[in-house]
Amino acid sequence: MQREDRAEMVGAVMNTLGPTTTRRKFLRRSLDVALLLAAAGALPACGKSDESPAGAKVGGTITMMNYPDWIGKDEIASFRAAFPGADVKQVSGLTSGAAQAITQIRQNLKSYDLTLAGGAAAGQIQAAGLAAKFDASQVPLLSGIPEFYRRSFPYGVPVDIGKVGFGYRKDLIDERPESWADLWQLAAAHPRKVTVLKYAEDVVSMALLRTGQSANADDEKSLAGAVDALLELKRNVRAFLPTDFSKDLITGDAVAAVSYDYDIASAQDKNPAIVWVAPAKVCRDTSTAGSLWRAARISPPCTRS
Repeated sequence: MQREDRAEMVGAVMNTLGPTTTRRKFLRRSLDVALLLAAAGALPACGKSDESPAGAKVGGTITMMNYPDWIGKDEIASFRAAFPGADVKQVSGLTSGAAQAITQIRQNLKSYDLTLAGGAAAGQIQAAGLAAKFDASQVPLLSGIPEFYRRSFPYGVPVDIGKVGFGYRKDLIDERPESWADLWQLAAAHPRKVTVLKYAEDVVSMALLRTGQSANADDEKSLAGAVDALLELKRNVRAFLPTDFSKDLITGDAVAAVSYDYDIASAQDKNPAIVWVAPAKVCRDTSTAGSLWRAARISPPCTRS
């Protein structure tokens, strides 16, 4: 790889962190938050859930950018039943990383009222002035969320937390990988049989941990090492997937898949030969944020928990 090419890639990786933010502050495996976007309006005459009867004074449609198929199948129907004059329109996005999400919001600023966003995206949306100020007093049930998460992610309503790791098919391989280094070796031993989720912050963090760095590292040397590790892995990867991370693992077209714990748990229901791995270094040192993602909705003040 030419020095100039690597320098350009390092620059691109560093740009995913945002010009004024650090990985420690805005890494996606911080909380997912629901943000109310600055250019949009909340439902008219929103009130606290404990101040008025269900459905009173609430009307209009919220347009929400969301991960594909993220919300439970009954959630929107329950909202409509509680607020007959209101509705939620969901638009898929958020599948490639913070930079892609922010670009999508900037280009369609008047199109969205609300977005689900990981910590990296949420922090950068806030720093870019694209999010409306969140009034926690309008969400009384927010007090049920542990203070640590509320303090760490003040942008909106924290809703999800999980881990980044990988799953493998114990019936298709003899290896029993336990670390990120093992995953790299597995990909080399089984070319085009490993898939990786396509989310910039998660992939960069994985590579940083693979090279022995903190997932919070933001210096050029550490990121250059991560780029080299990713280029090595890329030669053997089947695909970087924006959605359906474990589909090929379930069918056996892949022997391993880098994904999230909830996704692998769902895959295990379909194929019990799938084993989940939270790499040991990450489990021992969660301060690196290498295994954790947390999710929240950046939401209108009248959101009911």
